[in-house]
Amino acid sequence: MTREGEVIGINTFGEANISGAMRIGTLRDFLESPQIVKEASEIEPSNELLPSVAARYPVDILNHKIESEPLNPFAYRIKAGDFMITAVTPVLIAKLQAAPEKIRAANRYVRRSKNMSDPSAQGIGDTYYEWHGTTEAALDYEITFDVRPISGPTKRSRASKLSPFTLFGHTGHGEVEFKGEFMDLRIYRDGQLIEPIVPGRAIIEGSDGKNHRFIDQAYAGSYSYSPDDFQVGSEFRIQIIDARQPDAVHKELVFKSNSPLIQQLRSDFSYGPHTLMTRVH
Repeated sequence: MTREGEVIGINTFGEANISGAMRIGTLRDFLESPQIVKEASEIEPSNELLPSVAARYPVDILNHKIESEPLNPFAYRIKAGDFMITAVTPVLIAKLQAAPEKIRAANRYVRRSKNMSDPSAQGIGDTYYEWHGTTEAALDYEITFDVRPISGPTKRSRASKLSPFTLFGHTGHGEVEFKGEFMDLRIYRDGQLIEPIVPGRAIIEGSDGKNHRFIDQAYAGSYSYSPDDFQVGSEFRIQIIDARQPDAVHKELVFKSNSPLIQQLRSDFSYGPHTLMTRVH
């Protein structure tokens, strides 16, 4: 769109700082040609090739899990060569966001109950779980595998430690770079490839919370799967493909059904012992 408000193109894709558009004249010619529209509709792919998440995680079950189950963040995270994988579920997000509020509420309860004749009237209430009102996407009934490259000092930064300036106390701040470039994620259940609901890559910028300066960007992955795919099966293989060597598997991890990761995923989408949740559409 121009500064005068005239539409001159329609965006067709966008990634990082790169985007593409179709000229408005080309689009108008397409729409005004019944034959072209007819031919395009005949070759349009089936909707089944692009599955979507149509279910939400029940809030009442989520609140029950927050109250009754401890948080073990390490069960969701695995190292795969030069990458770190995190299996993100609504339960993990809820517990991480609710934990600080539970601590604050407990402190309020202790502090206020000192001046109350009936402390039970000011118990730790139900207000913890209002978080879901502002994080609706967290309630999607899905498992998202977040794959991010690990970072470390650059070769130049490591070499600077041996420079003459270091001997005189001029250390400066080290430079940090990503050690991998994500390309693809493959998950097999008992030897059969599990198709993701949504596969995706995005460029990320690094930050380690220290006085280190990142000098590059890298691709990370975000692949969403149906939780039902992990409720059955005795062996799961997770493969990471690095863009630096696209024809080889960078790292393969094998998980049995009794591994902490698979047990945690099954627990997050189960209600009670061995009871699978019913998806709410």
